[in-house]
Amino acid sequence: MSEHSLLARLPATLGPPSAGCRVGIGDDAAWLDGELVWTVDTLIEGVHALPSRSTLEDMAFRATMTSASDLAAMGAAPLYALAAVTLPNERAFEAIRRGQEQALARLGAPIVGGNLTRGGELSITTTWLGRATRPLLRSGARVGDSVYLAGNLGLAAAGLEALLTSIDVPTACVQAHVRPIARLEDGLRAVALGATSAIDVSDGLVADAGHVARASGVSLVLDARALLATGGEALLLASRALSRDPLELALSGGDDYALLLTGPDALGDEFARVGVVEPGAPGVVVLRDGRPVETRGGHDHLG
Repeated sequence: MSEHSLLARLPATLGPPSAGCRVGIGDDAAWLDGELVWTVDTLIEGVHALPSRSTLEDMAFRATMTSASDLAAMGAAPLYALAAVTLPNERAFEAIRRGQEQALARLGAPIVGGNLTRGGELSITTTWLGRATRPLLRSGARVGDSVYLAGNLGLAAAGLEALLTSIDVPTACVQAHVRPIARLEDGLRAVALGATSAIDVSDGLVADAGHVARASGVSLVLDARALLATGGEALLLASRALSRDPLELALSGGDDYALLLTGPDALGDEFARVGVVEPGAPGVVVLRDGRPVETRGGHDHLG
């Protein structure tokens, strides 16, 4: 059973949101009364980060940033974080602290509490509380909107494959994997420009765009060349070195932590226009020279 089929069962199992919750299970973060949004994410050594290829500092930085990326997708500014850390030994503590500190310096918000425990493998669970004046939801895309992207596609997947194979690729690819950056300012800017929906691209562009399409009841028609262009020369160089199709890396690679947005033409002044929202069966169509491209799903945490 897939991750998302299990998640779809949770609202019925755990009950509907209470009166103090505007949006619960099924979006990038929960939207509570007023302007508060809340999210949580976990990094597990050996599953989400490779101990032989990443430092403990990198893992802590990554855990802090990737959780905050959900705030970016909601158009929220970070307020406070909690961190629950399982340490394999005491020596790991100082490196984890440094990595978190480096991420927090970029995010501009503190960790205010959490928990420490000892276990057989390193895990870091980060909870973020943020504020959004107008939260962006996956369900807001409307026919006639354009589709935009803030960030780069394919670089992180190329960086991970390079680390696994010891093949040289542009440094930007490796950095995109080990040190992703939550695009918080882009999320806030998108809200100001009238964005109608958003999601962060963590499981692969096609998979995550599909969540928006289904939640909004629309078809997202995306342009392959525009999507490839977001990866730039680094993606093309890396794909040649790895003997991979750059479009496949861009569409299904995952771990990009870019923002997929829908909204009016005003967003085109700040973000790359990569498609349109059309009526039709909810889903994602990728066109190259006017012809549909065969696509596959992205990352499934339980697959």
